[in-house]
Parts: sequence; structure tokens; C-alpha cells
Amino acid sequence: MEQNEKLRALETLQKKLYAYNCASNSLYLDAVTVAPKNTAEGRGVALSILAGELQKLMTAPETLALVEELYARRETLDTLHRREVEELRRRCAEGRIKGAKQVRGIWLIPQ
Repeated sequence: MEQNEKLRALETLQKKLYAYNCASNSLYLDAVTVAPKNTAEGRGVALSILAGELQKLMTAPETLALVEELYARRETLDTLHRREVEELRRRCAEGRIKGAKQVRGIWLIPQ
């Protein structure tokens, strides 16, 4: 895959990340403002599914390969793309912390 294709894949990844985060934030805002009583369980299920899907995306071999390939060529990227790749690389690493485990959609990181 040439660099332009990788940058398009990066853009698609960023859009997916934005969508998951936007949905999660909307559910949270609903919870702290106008949500009807007795709806916390449904929101909790939705949030756990979103968190799981986001985790799958951030730890997918294709995502990791894309980020690492772009990181290896970061000096050829403009400032915006370079910072995006550096930040994604950091976030991907957080998802692979040794000993971390997921319980009911929440990641527990050993101290």
C-alpha cells in the first residue's frame, strides 16, 4: 500500500474513532441530563458494546500495522498526520498493556 492509500486508511480510522466516541459521549450526556429513570441498564449495555468495539478496533492487527507503518515514515508526513499517528500509536499501546483484562466492558489495568 502506498502512502496516499495509508493516509486514506488513517482518515477512515479517525472517522470510526470519532463515531464511537461521539456515540459514547452522547449516551453519557443523556445519562447526566435528561435520561428517563430506570434507563441506566440499557445505556450501560450500549456503552459496554461501544467500548468493546473501540477496543477491537484499536487492537486489530490491521490498525496496528497501519499505525506502525506510518510511524516508521513519520518524517515524511506533514505535522498534522505525524501528530495523529504518534497519538494513535500511544493509544494502541495503552490497549495492549500487559496483564490488563476486560470485565463487563471495563478494562482493568494492574497496578
